[in-house]
Amino acid sequence: MRGKREWDGESDPPPDLVLEVEISPSSINRMKLYAALGVPEVWRFDGELLRFEILGAGKYREGESLAFPYLRPEVIAELIDERTHPSQLEMMSSFRTWLLANRPSG
Repeated sequence: MRGKREWDGESDPPPDLVLEVEISPSSINRMKLYAALGVPEVWRFDGELLRFEILGAGKYREGESLAFPYLRPEVIAELIDERTHPSQLEMMSSFRTWLLANRPSG
């Protein structure tokens, strides 16, 4: 997909991962749409809780990340918690430090 400006559902593969931030409820069942597209993983954040939803047998269930198996939702939530960082730059630095220290070798 690199270099393409638009996604073509007829010929292009589905995204590997969708990040969804939903602060207010929607009447659209996006999870059903993602499943129909074959998106294997959706990270959902509702303003308080981050969940990893994994596609299996046509439905999403909460589980471990397929794309980043060493990441856990609670770790990400802690690392990006605005109350623990005086600035966005410090938050990004903290997250990068954690990633470098915890990435799998190989």
